[in-house]
Amino acid sequence: KLWRYLVRQFTNKNNLIGKKLTYSDLVKGWLKEEAKKKQPSYKTKIGKQFKYNIFIRDFFANEKEKTLSNAIRAWKKVKSFNQYTYPFYKSITNKDYKPSFLEPKPNKKLTHKNRSHI
Repeated sequence: KLWRYLVRQFTNKNNLIGKKLTYSDLVKGWLKEEAKKKQPSYKTKIGKQFKYNIFIRDFFANEKEKTLSNAIRAWKKVKSFNQYTYPFYKSITNKDYKPSFLEPKPNKKLTHKNRSHI
């Protein structure tokens, strides 16, 4: 059953649906894919639903000397903002960054219409 899945995955990925394939075609395709994986620029695709895994991979790609506990703390920080990306983490850890909720709001003149909440 596994080989059927792999053949289906290979044909879907390479736009070969409906074409006759030989065993040789499959082996060549597999070898080509394995060669791609050995390149330093190759990144395994992670599904969007695995935000934690994507964040951790991006964290370690950019933070070479950090530990897993650093990555987990960073994840919890971005998650508390309901954001899940490494670029967002960098934006909030940048010393010049000020979240909009910390900026002072302009004073409203109190009127009889907006005093009800006081």
